[in-house]
Amino acid sequence: SSLHLHDDGTSQRKRAKGHFVRLWVVLAWVAGLVAFTFWRHLWLPKPKSSDIPLHEFSEGRARVFLEELQSIEGFRTVGSKSNEELTPAWLLAHLHTFQQRCVAPCQLDIEVQRPTGAFGLDFLSKFQNVYANVTNIVVRVQRTTLDESSTPAILLSSHYDAAVGAGAASDDGVNIAIMLELLQNVVASETMLPSHNALMFNFNGAEETMLQAAHGFITQHPWKDQVAAFINLEASGAGGRELLFQTGSDILAMAYARGAPYPHASTIAQEVFQHGEVAGMDFAYIANGYVYHTPLDDISRIQQGSIQRFGENIQGTLAELFKDPAALHTINSSVRAHRHVFFDLFGVVTVTYSEAVGEWVNYLVVVLALVYCAIWSRLPWASKWQGVLQLIKMNALAFTASMSMAGLLLVLAPMSWYASPVTHLWVFIFPTVVGYLTVFPCTETSAVQWTEMFVEGLALLWMALSVLLMVAGVQSAYLSISWVLFPLFSYALFHDIATTRTTLALVVGPAIPLVYFLQVDFMVLQVFIPIMGRVGNILPVDCIMAVLLSILTTITLNSAFSYTVYVYSNSYSADCPKRLGLNHIYRNFSQLNLPDDWGMWINACDYLGLEPLRPAFASNSKWSHRLHAPAGPEAPITIFDNFPW
Repeated sequence: SSLHLHDDGTSQRKRAKGHFVRLWVVLAWVAGLVAFTFWRHLWLPKPKSSDIPLHEFSEGRARVFLEELQSIEGFRTVGSKSNEELTPAWLLAHLHTFQQRCVAPCQLDIEVQRPTGAFGLDFLSKFQNVYANVTNIVVRVQRTTLDESSTPAILLSSHYDAAVGAGAASDDGVNIAIMLELLQNVVASETMLPSHNALMFNFNGAEETMLQAAHGFITQHPWKDQVAAFINLEASGAGGRELLFQTGSDILAMAYARGAPYPHASTIAQEVFQHGEVAGMDFAYIANGYVYHTPLDDISRIQQGSIQRFGENIQGTLAELFKDPAALHTINSSVRAHRHVFFDLFGVVTVTYSEAVGEWVNYLVVVLALVYCAIWSRLPWASKWQGVLQLIKMNALAFTASMSMAGLLLVLAPMSWYASPVTHLWVFIFPTVVGYLTVFPCTETSAVQWTEMFVEGLALLWMALSVLLMVAGVQSAYLSISWVLFPLFSYALFHDIATTRTTLALVVGPAIPLVYFLQVDFMVLQVFIPIMGRVGNILPVDCIMAVLLSILTTITLNSAFSYTVYVYSNSYSADCPKRLGLNHIYRNFSQLNLPDDWGMWINACDYLGLEPLRPAFASNSKWSHRLHAPAGPEAPITIFDNFPW
């Protein structure tokens, strides 16, 4: 009897030790996935030096162009001497040098356009945008044997003007430098010249004023009808990996997939920024959006390698497009006939397929998953629905906990995470995890049954979401479908067929969609956190971040780490400043027989408004009586409290 008890105790200790080891293996596996995804997210290629052959893209040479551009005296705002005289003169000097190098069969034409026009703006309110004598410096490169007017062309476009007060190294000076280097590559070797197409470059001098120069080009320039497709180079941040966030044609998507050596693309981003039926590709730097449109946007923010990868990606995409002489002739009919899904896997390869193929695959996965749950699975439907309800309850509590924390922060420390999201966003993640685990069933006797209920219940929830997305025509449904396919297939393979491999099934299956979701997760946070500093003071951004983080956390809950102590800190820093709009206003009331007055009109660009400035307006300050605009004359309608009008 004593030996029997001893054996039972030994067996229990072995089982407990086995559970403990498996737990740490799973945690190490998840930590490894997170670390790998983060490393791939930050990885940049080694930049090439200035002494490589001229037909190869060199970050070293592009940086020289960028440094020259940034050294031009003054801010490059539209209408300034720097933007209208000095920068065009600098550009034309380089372009004429390239023109001299361009010998037959190369032909390089340069046009300086100064368009005048107007167009309507249909957002916020109805506005008419009127412009006069803005600048486009347009370059066309093609073979001398081709007809100048009928040869289809690819247009590369970026702008050299800057937002008011902005350093503009990334937005958009670096892309001007990239285009100059690409143009230099083309004229340096006959093999780089397209055989049957033309290549255009538009160095745009008025983008920050609501795309005035672009409107002038597309409506008035004599070369506009040659343009079959465009590639737009932009920035909403500085450095890092550029993102292909929009492409209007499957031909362009396939060219990028085959030609870009370091792809970074997302259909999800395209659905956010979709704009119509123009065949084109939009690229943008998205990292470090804090410096966007500020004096902090200088060359030091652009990491080594980020220019190299962008330049080589554009060069490779162009080479693929020019391989097929007929591609540009059919590209505009293609954009109207087909939509497509595209995304990259860790910057190594781009996956792209037509929307029709995607729909068939998505519905096939849903049907197979339903067949598994209804026929193959031994779990009763009552247990499946119990798993669904339990998951809904856990996610609802997680969401509620995160929103409760957001409400608390709105009162005590709004936007405290803005300048240091890596350490402070855990204040949303930790309550989400606690809320999720509050009703987590963890009794040992029901562990196996709950595992099956969770696997199939989660598959049913993802299926329901996928069907809704597919019915709505959302191309990003592939993301939710992956959470149905891989975990369920892995569970069926390793658990139902090889019945002793349950742990392997639970680890391997979710790993594939998890690592891709982490990639999307990093991208979403990188884009949206800095945007919260420029969305105005109406939206409660803590609540927005709570919603976003609770969604991301509940999906990636297995990779959540222990909560680090939240430390209250200032919302801003030297590198993440508060944005203010300052206008000196002069008011004239000549028709109302009132004295003229004037003042400084201050607008805050984030949710905290002018509260952080309140110490400067203390009661003993000379500004204490200037917190609000002086009362204006009575009027039947007032706008902004009659100030500045």
